[in-house]
Amino acid sequence: MMRWMVWLLSLLGFGSIVHAQAVPICPPPVALSLARAGSACYDLANDEACFGGGTVTTDQYVGGAPLQQAGDRVVVDSLQRVLVAPADEGVSVAMLNIQADLPDAAEKQVSVLVFGAATIENLVPPTPRQVLTALGTVNIRALPALQTDILARYNIGQTLMANGITADGQWLRVAIPNTDDLGWVGIEVVSSNGDVRTLEVVTPETVLNRAFALLTIETDAGFSACDGALPAGVLIQTPNVAQPARLQVNGLNVALAGTALVQGIVNQTVIGILEGEAVIGGVYVPAGAMSGAETVEPLATVPLGLPLNTLPRRFLSTAVLTAEDISTLTAEYEARVEAVTAVIAPLPDRSCRRTARRLTDLWAGPGNFYEVINQLQPDQLIEPTLAVADPDGAIWWQLRDSNWVLARSIVETGDCAPVPLSDRFVPPPTNTLSLETCRTTNGPLRVGQQVRIEFRPPPFDNLGEARDAVRIDPGRITVGARRYRAEATEAIRLGTVDDRYIRTFYIYWTAVAGTFRIEGDRLTYEPICTITVPVG
Repeated sequence: MMRWMVWLLSLLGFGSIVHAQAVPICPPPVALSLARAGSACYDLANDEACFGGGTVTTDQYVGGAPLQQAGDRVVVDSLQRVLVAPADEGVSVAMLNIQADLPDAAEKQVSVLVFGAATIENLVPPTPRQVLTALGTVNIRALPALQTDILARYNIGQTLMANGITADGQWLRVAIPNTDDLGWVGIEVVSSNGDVRTLEVVTPETVLNRAFALLTIETDAGFSACDGALPAGVLIQTPNVAQPARLQVNGLNVALAGTALVQGIVNQTVIGILEGEAVIGGVYVPAGAMSGAETVEPLATVPLGLPLNTLPRRFLSTAVLTAEDISTLTAEYEARVEAVTAVIAPLPDRSCRRTARRLTDLWAGPGNFYEVINQLQPDQLIEPTLAVADPDGAIWWQLRDSNWVLARSIVETGDCAPVPLSDRFVPPPTNTLSLETCRTTNGPLRVGQQVRIEFRPPPFDNLGEARDAVRIDPGRITVGARRYRAEATEAIRLGTVDDRYIRTFYIYWTAVAGTFRIEGDRLTYEPICTITVPVG
């Protein structure tokens, strides 16, 4: 039995930041509770919080679910407060993964481990969001004003997520899909799934904070387990020691790249850096030092019982620092910062830019005998991929999304390579038809195109309803006399305070010539369109 317990303690990594201990320092109930917490919260997803074990209570923002028993998980932005209290046996644990200011595209998050007797409070309420649908070509601009840079463009029927509105109600702030950037769209070019007036009023300077990016931490100085080797505390670990994550902890701006132990109360916070480095309140703190009471001092001792191996990353022992070591490391850090921020005279920007001279028509093919299917806004940036001459000799450019524009309607600046010239026009092979708008996203339907036909029922009230939707009714789409069973996308959270989710139902259809009545059908939701696919 004793041999098994020694193995368990070594697996948990008690004292892994210092040299190995000759004897176990924590009794079996504590070791077992920490092991169970690691198992209950194994493979914690991004933006999730988990009840590890012991005594954990939570307060929720409107619409959130509580953590009630070991293994329970909820999205972090539904939580207002997590309180970990002393357990009857063992030690209480809660775990969180938070985004902080790290890029979403990196799919890496900050790990937070709350243990012993501590409270962590999220000062960022859930941000109301609304799904927008483009009514035509939508320009996402850098600022809420015309004539500002266009960051991206979306076609009719495509969707965006809005997270703010200007005070005059004329511009919506949106997340640019597949990036970590924000932009602005005019309210008149989109429709919404709800009331956009419920969005937060924002300006270009308003920061979009994620859950727990602003937080308070309080720990109980009187808590002690394992003969004093395990106090109460909060461990914070970033994905690596190269890219800092920025948080505001108890009013202090913290840029951490590594692992930190936070203890104390709001006005008496001590942050010890166990690995990597941090800048706390504008002051550099290397591994092996701690910041408290506006000073940086050597980290005299590290509690031997810290459950460090419950964190995602292992790390080597921290060297014992002296005051002289801290001064030397601080000077080295300041030299690095100075080198990075050295001013270098920028070279003139000669990158190629092609923009519309004025409001310009987009056509289904290279000629004004095709249909006009959309428009470019003045100064809108384009990217042509092919050039074709029409029978009158005018040059037309095909854009990346397969629409066509008359080349002389575009202004070129910078060093632009010629657009490849071809004598053959091939219609786009794919298209998408929205049954809500009866419009396509890639020009008119053509014979032989692979068409995604889709509809989106009203939002589901919670994740459970969204997950069960296809079991309750998978949905159908009828094209003419033929009925197809629909597929459904994964549930997408709207982010509103009532925690709603959406799913899109769709089929793929190879277009043939003719006129077709197309019906969507799921429960009582029945969008209908009539479309014509021309011959040839």
